[in-house]
Amino acid sequence: MKKCDVCGNTVFHQEYMDEFFRFGGDTVLVEQVPAQVCDRCGEVTFGLETVEKVRKMVQEHSQPTRKIEVETFAFA
Repeated sequence: MKKCDVCGNTVFHQEYMDEFFRFGGDTVLVEQVPAQVCDRCGEVTFGLETVEKVRKMVQEHSQPTRKIEVETFAFA
């Protein structure tokens, strides 16, 4: 049974989220990624198959659907 790493809850629901992923020096935004969300605390997790599919898209240089510019700030 899957257990939330943050609160220990075992009840999740699926949502589709937009998420940034970093692989090596590449940062990509992937839209509508299936995620499991903890019903108690909202912690978001992605399945291994989902992360592997994202990794393949990036490393095999799939054609992105579009490009965006993102402002970046350093905290310190």
